[in-house]
Amino acid sequence: MPDNSPLPGRHIYLSFTQEDDGTAAEIARALEQRGIAVRLDRADIAWGESWADHLRSAVEQADTFVLVVSQDSSRHVHDWAQAAEALDRRGIDVVAVAVPPPAIRDLAGRPVLEYAGPSAGERLADRIELGAVMDLDSLPWMQFEALAAELLTRYGYRSIQVEEPAAGDKGYDLRAVHGSQDEEEILVQVKSYRRNGRVSVNDIRDLAGVVLDRGAHGLLVTTGQLTSVARQVLDRFNQAGAQLQVLDGPALRQMLVANPDVARRHLTSAEPGTAPR
Repeated sequence: MPDNSPLPGRHIYLSFTQEDDGTAAEIARALEQRGIAVRLDRADIAWGESWADHLRSAVEQADTFVLVVSQDSSRHVHDWAQAAEALDRRGIDVVAVAVPPPAIRDLAGRPVLEYAGPSAGERLADRIELGAVMDLDSLPWMQFEALAAELLTRYGYRSIQVEEPAAGDKGYDLRAVHGSQDEEEILVQVKSYRRNGRVSVNDIRDLAGVVLDRGAHGLLVTTGQLTSVARQVLDRFNQAGAQLQVLDGPALRQMLVANPDVARRHLTSAEPGTAPR
């Protein structure tokens, strides 16, 4: 494999079944032509073995996992979905590639890229390179806040106002409204954690307290991941009337994939040296 990858330190892992040998080889050649080094693994599942179990041991050093899906191999789609969720929790970018005619349109909530046409290899390489710049964990907090504000506008949030730090810590960073929530005030807390960090239960409690006090809706936008304990705490507050949602790291990355211009604008121009908040 070539050693001139434009993604220094990145490891691309291409997984496929025997039915998709030819397509996997074609994909590997297309990526190599863009200077992206690929590790191929024909991970045929043995009788009684799950795909998720195989990947837990196989994908040790990968940053990007590319999965080839065809009608012949789609019988493993349930295992693939479980594996994709597990890889998300490890901070590994998952890219599912469908061989026409596509057997599935999404995998565990992520869109599937159809590998068809003369520009298929270029589109896949662009998607892999987009994943390489989505390093939310090192983004300075002010830039993360600006990214969150712009991304929310793509999903129907309006009248987004930034709370100035000079006004003191009110327990939220942005205020907005959304038509699906009857135009009521939404208080948004933007929180960055270290790589693969877990959402703090205290952050949920703090925002829930502000939301209940104001009679508003709440949204926590974070690079972290919800643990089962944090989700239980979130559910308890919502049962008490808190009207609180969490947009965690894996969901945030999928939104950025769907809005690559936002990702590239904020993440390729990030300036190091400002600590996350």
